[in-house]
Amino acid sequence: MTDLRSYLDDMGSQPFRYGRHDCFTVAARWIVLCGGRDVLRRYASLREGLELAAAEGHDNHLPWLDEACERIPVLMARAGDLAVFLNSSLPAVGIVRPGGEDVMSLGRSGPGVAALTDADYCLRVR
Repeated sequence: MTDLRSYLDDMGSQPFRYGRHDCFTVAARWIVLCGGRDVLRRYASLREGLELAAAEGHDNHLPWLDEACERIPVLMARAGDLAVFLNSSLPAVGIVRPGGEDVMSLGRSGPGVAALTDADYCLRVR
């Protein structure tokens, strides 16, 4: 299994690319590295990713992550779990950082950090 700190450092050092290195693919790869089910999908653009989700009956990428992980309340999340943010036009997912108080996610402008308590729900990875 990969060390969480190393994984987050690596995640933050690579350029954003839809379908290759975005919030969903980073989360999906983390699940696999932790021994979970592979739900990774490949797409070349936001539009293509949303079309792929729609073809499977979804509005976005989040149901793929739900297939691999159990939903948990935000306050039960610990380092390495996923945090889901629904408060934007495009939902986002991030990984709870060591210490368990905040979340790192990857967006078009690079890595960002949000308070765990701002998440709508979390997903247990381990």
